Amino acid sequence: MAFLALDIGSTELKAALYGQAGNPIAYHAIEYPHVSATDRDPGLDPEVLWKTVREAIASVVRRSRKERVRAAAISSHGESFVPINKAGEPLRSFLLNVDSRATAEMQWFVHKFGVAYLYKLTGLPPHPMYTLPKIAWLRANDPRLFGKAKKFLCVEDYLLHRAGVDACIGSSLAARTLAMDLKSEQWSPELLDSAGISEAALSRIVPAGQPLGTGSRKAMQALHLPKDTVWISGGHDQSCGALGGGALWEGNIVVGTGTFESLSVPLNQPLASDLMQKANIPCGRHAAPGGFLALAYAPGGILLRWFRDQFGQSLLAQAAKLKSNVYDLLLQTFPQEPTGLLAFPYFLGTGTPWLDSEARGAIVGLTSTTSRETMMKALLEGVTFEVRWNLELLESAGISIQRIFAVGGGAKSSAWLQLKADIFGREVVVVPGEASCRGAAICAAVGNGTYKSHFEAVRQMVKEGPSYYPRPDPESRYRELFSQYKEIARKLYGFEFPALHRVSL
Repeated sequence: MAFLALDIGSTELKAALYGQAGNPIAYHAIEYPHVSATDRDPGLDPEVLWKTVREAIASVVRRSRKERVRAAAISSHGESFVPINKAGEPLRSFLLNVDSRATAEMQWFVHKFGVAYLYKLTGLPPHPMYTLPKIAWLRANDPRLFGKAKKFLCVEDYLLHRAGVDACIGSSLAARTLAMDLKSEQWSPELLDSAGISEAALSRIVPAGQPLGTGSRKAMQALHLPKDTVWISGGHDQSCGALGGGALWEGNIVVGTGTFESLSVPLNQPLASDLMQKANIPCGRHAAPGGFLALAYAPGGILLRWFRDQFGQSLLAQAAKLKSNVYDLLLQTFPQEPTGLLAFPYFLGTGTPWLDSEARGAIVGLTSTTSRETMMKALLEGVTFEVRWNLELLESAGISIQRIFAVGGGAKSSAWLQLKADIFGREVVVVPGEASCRGAAICAAVGNGTYKSHFEAVRQMVKEGPSYYPRPDPESRYRELFSQYKEIARKLYGFEFPALHRVSL
């Protein structure tokens, strides 16, 4: 028996098969054509996405002939959506989460409802990335296309639609649209009306782990899957990543490295404090039923990709020759001790707590002797400083942080893991494997009845790896550098803790 998991990121798609005990059977990752937030229309072709999904599934199924796929689930990045017509065909490319064209529409939502009301209702601070403001933008700027649209589908429900399954959306993904009432897990009529759409234009919201049925015969053949494979609801990649990283209980958090370096913080109740609102900390639904999940994030893996493309070309050929990952080669060569440089990783604007989409990156302290390796480590130090800043913020709000689980690409590098431990000043526990994929597989295993609950499935399918502990000398040095980092952030960008409320729309 095998469970198929799809993890649809902003820049990369992953497919994986897992056994009943959470053991990985097969895995395949494919990058999309490069998408830049500075492009005039930073979209993703739905046909390219569907073709990539088919290729990835075919690869893992081909390498696992003995294991029959029984259930499948999707973990997806949030906010991105595509309009489809009455025939179910896409009307344009996906409007991606990195697309900030809906600035005026988000300002209008803030003017009409107020920041405090929107945060209490949806759990989200204002930002033009969300689905609903971009739907409103489409209505205002392309009324002809808007008029042809029957539905607006996010990534999970679009792929279910293509598979011939009822287009449902996991509640944790729906929570990223700015259209869902966080407590009721239903679409908010007043928010939908303000964007000019009805509930019928969006998919039905379901909890993670709910069986949705089998796909069409034609789609299952195209996907190389048994026709009786049952599709199970998944959700937002951060929620699935928290599930696959073992973070179901308060006090346990996941640090995940993907396009963004993210903190996933399980909660029993949604955030409601003024401090969390002012800090722009979003709160959504967890993939575990009844739970909530606070998120903090900063630009992460996208910096590595930029560095690879600009300065690591010579390593690409070497990686191909060694049959190694180019990122592994990059991370193996950087200095062991603190660089002394201060890098502000705002290539796509900032993450939390500032959510300043206009901020741009900077590196302070460069000299004529700065090497490629030193500059790369400085970027990772800057990313990790941003995460520490968010950790301090969460703790100042009374949120307990007892254990930190590291997942994602950064959890494969001992050098980066040690860097995290040194900068965080606390133990970092590795959870090997692809957490978001595993989280989707856990949803699939619960949905097909293999496990009675998400909690039982996590205990059986999530295995902890080694721990990394802060080294006294680097930790002390990083404490000093972090103080300098915050001071320069104040001078360059106006960012100052605890005076946090600075949202650039």
